[in-house]
Amino acid sequence: MASLDLNKTMWLYVLLMISCTKKNLSYSEQLSYKSINHKYLQQMALCKCLYYADSTLHNNEGSTGYFFNRTSYDPVVYDILDSLILLKKPKFRSLTGNKLGIAGCITLYESDTLKLEIEKMDRYLGAE
Repeated sequence: MASLDLNKTMWLYVLLMISCTKKNLSYSEQLSYKSINHKYLQQMALCKCLYYADSTLHNNEGSTGYFFNRTSYDPVVYDILDSLILLKKPKFRSLTGNKLGIAGCITLYESDTLKLEIEKMDRYLGAE
């Protein structure tokens, strides 16, 4: 009987060890402190860019604050992102006269330029 209890205990231990391996952690838990903060800043940049694309979002949407509150950056980054968006967002022209602000925001969000600029902001990143 004791042997059976020991086998159950061993199997329980093995299952517990397997379930706690890094591969079973969520995506955000596998990222480094910097990577998580970079991702939040990139998402914040997309939100801010969309605010510029549609001014009605600025008064009725709080997603920028949602992402900023999850970062560990100095608030000066908020102003830096504003400048960065205005300077680096592609300005597409529509043949039909339609706005293409969202296309520019998505292009900026996915760009290496934004990722490199965010990496430069690490000096404003608080300690882990």
